[in-house]
Amino acid sequence: MKININGNELNENTKINYKTNPKRPGFKSHERYEIYQVAKTIGEYLELNEKKYQNPDLRYDMDKGYLIIEDNNSIFDTIDNVLID
Repeated sequence: MKININGNELNENTKINYKTNPKRPGFKSHERYEIYQVAKTIGEYLELNEKKYQNPDLRYDMDKGYLIIEDNNSIFDTIDNVLID
């Protein structure tokens, strides 16, 4: 599995860090976040989040600053494109 963000290729071992769940209780996005926020790598995130929500959730969480890519955070100031293949 490969993840491409703004043309930068990451792999399943790329370290990530999620902030405490900022999403509104009672919404599906909050429920999903509760499950995947414990992920410490991209691979763990992919295992914990439903496939159809992986791209949009990853992009949204990065755009809002809820997710930090530990290995290369400086290259992700803005998110233009996320592709999970």
